[in-house]
Order: sequence, then C-alpha cells, then structure tokens
Amino acid sequence: MTVETEQHGGRIRDLGAIILALTLVQMAVAGVGLFVPLLLAAQGESSFVIGIVTAAYMLGFLVGGRLAPGRIGLIGHIRAFVLFAALAAIGCLLFHLAASALWIALVELLIGFGVASLFATGESWIADAAPENRRGRVISAYYLIAKIGVMAGPMAVSATTVETGGVYMLLAGLFCLAILPVAATEQVQPDLPSTEPFGIVALWHAAPAAVQAAFVAGVVNGAVLQLYPLYVGAVLPENGLFAIAAFNAVAQIGALAMQWPAGVVSDRIDRRKVIGRLALVGALASGALAMFGEELGLIPVLGLAALWGMGSLTYYGIAVAHAADRAGPGQAAKAIAGMLIIWASGAVAGPIVAGALMSAALDPAGLFWLSAGALGLLAGAMFVRRVTDHGAPPEKEPFAPVSATSVGFAEIDPRV
Repeated sequence: MTVETEQHGGRIRDLGAIILALTLVQMAVAGVGLFVPLLLAAQGESSFVIGIVTAAYMLGFLVGGRLAPGRIGLIGHIRAFVLFAALAAIGCLLFHLAASALWIALVELLIGFGVASLFATGESWIADAAPENRRGRVISAYYLIAKIGVMAGPMAVSATTVETGGVYMLLAGLFCLAILPVAATEQVQPDLPSTEPFGIVALWHAAPAAVQAAFVAGVVNGAVLQLYPLYVGAVLPENGLFAIAAFNAVAQIGALAMQWPAGVVSDRIDRRKVIGRLALVGALASGALAMFGEELGLIPVLGLAALWGMGSLTYYGIAVAHAADRAGPGQAAKAIAGMLIIWASGAVAGPIVAGALMSAALDPAGLFWLSAGALGLLAGAMFVRRVTDHGAPPEKEPFAPVSATSVGFAEIDPRV
C-alpha cells in the first residue's frame, strides 16, 4: 500500500467519523424540536410562551455560531467537539429538573449554543478533510445523510412517552454517542475555521434578493420546524406522536426530492425566478394547511407537508448560490457565512411571531398563516426584483446544496 493510498483511506475514515457524529447531532436536535413544544403544551403553556421558549434555542444557535470559532482555536477540534456535545447532553438532562417555561428557555439557549458550536467544529473539520477535487460529492453525501438524521430523530422520540424521563436520556444519549466517532479518530488537528461573514449591509448591496430569501427562510422554517408538533397535535389528535413525526419526515423527504432538480434549473435560468416559484409552492401548501388542516385526514395533511417541504425547505440553498454569484471574486465564503447570520436572525423572530398568532383566534392555523404570508411576500419580491434589476447578470457559480448550520459549511462548499 502506497503512502498516498494510506492517506486517502485515512481521509475517508475521518470524513465518515465526523459525518456520522454530525448525523447523530441532527437526530438529537430534531428530537428536541419535537419534544420541547409538546412538553410545554402538556404543562398548559400558551402558544405564545412556547414560541418564545423555542426562539431561545435559535438565539443560542446564533450566539454559538458567532463565538464557537474562537473557542475551537483555543482548545482544538476534538476537545471542542467533546465540550459542546457534553453541554448539549447536560442541557437535555436539565429539562427534567424543573417545569417552568423560564427554565426550559434557559436550557434551550444552552442546547442551541452547544449545537451551533458542534456544527462549526464538525463542518470546519469536514472542510479540512475533504479532498478539493471531491468536495461536491462530500457535501452531497453529508447533506443526504444529515437529512436522514433529521427524519430519524422525531421517529425515535415518538416511540417514547413525552412525560417520562426516557426522552431526556434518549436525547442526551444521542449527543453522547456523537462523541464516540470523533474521540476515536486518528486525525491530527485540522485547520481552524477562518471564514468571516459579510456584513448585512454589504450583502444587501451585493444581492438584496438573497438577503430577503434568507431572512424569510429563517422566519418560516424556524417557526414551522420548532412549532409543527403543536399544529399537528391539534389537527390530527387521534394519530398521536406518529403523525407528528411523520409530518416532519415527509416534509424533509419533499425537500430532498426537490432540492437537486430546483438547483439544476437555477443554474440555467434566473435564480430569483426559481426562488419565487418555490416560495409560491410553499405559500399555497401553507394556505391549504391553515384553511383545511382540521378537516383533512392524515394522508392529505402529510401530502401537503411534502409540498410545503418542496417549496419552503429548498430555496435557501438557491438563495446562497445567488449571493455567491454576486459576491465577487474570492468573496463567496464570506457571502455564504453572512447568509447564515441573516437566516438565524429570522429564525429567532419566526417562533415568537408564530406563537403570538397561534395564541390568537388563528390557533392552531396561525403557524401556517404566517408561513403562507411570508412566502407569498417573498414570491412577490422575487418577481419585483427580477423586473426592476436591469444590471448585467453575473457569471453563475454552480449550485450546491447548502445547510444553515455554521460558517464551516462555507469552507466545505466546492464553489469556495
């Protein structure tokens, strides 16, 4: 065996280890997203309070995404991953100590901080280990496997009882399991994450349509993916936790089915046109869920969830591609990192606004009325931007699936 072959095999093992670890993190995060709203609802909290509590997770995520690279630089990737996974696992166990909404919000803040830091650590590690000529395949494999984790987490939680301690141990155990492949790796210290995001003003001047799309994606996806258990539990009470987990799963499957076709089309035509059409699909599915959800059965609701996922969970990557197109030579990584900050800002606001609407007369449909309104406005904005922007179209970078997880994802991106 040559040295080159041995090094290649080592890189593959390192990539497999960190992708497995991050998939377990995704499982745990998706499980927390199902568990927390149901726990608060069982305690009699209003939808508005639940929205504020779940927004605390996104606030912690935003803070962690900004502060994690500095901590990684001080202690290294492996110790940083162990530290942040331990914080998230401790947070899951702390749910069991107190039942007040304030306590749960503080725990959500801690878990959000830990999760964002885990993604920053893991994705910058993938960026270091991925061969430059195979980054497109690596990002595709990571994206696909991580989506499987997002679908599996709620399914695992649905097999337990929300009110029992088994859920806390399951979620904490997933974060602890994520440590094992990382701690066992033989990889030396990877390069530190170095990507600094574009400021919002600079990004707005370069690609205003991308900024609008990223913010609406944060508002809508942050609200729906945090509060969908309340909606599904209200419109399909007879189907229990299975319906809630299935709703998330089919939405993610819809996103997987549409992501690549939409990306390929966006490489050939104006990306804003694709974003607008996807947003319109999401708006129509949201409107149907808001108006008719309580009258439909399990299968129609799941069908609409798949359509919602096709429209709402796919255009963020296309918006990032649009920002990369317009960022200028050597600036794609900064643009991708800046888009994450904008997305996260929207994701903090989304659950609060949705919770307020769900506590009003629109309950439980307020969640999807917000989604329908925001996506409808985005579709209209994309049409206006396309009509009023008469500048020369930039040379396009190829589409790549992008996840709103950390600035480390910008360093994996083959366009960078």
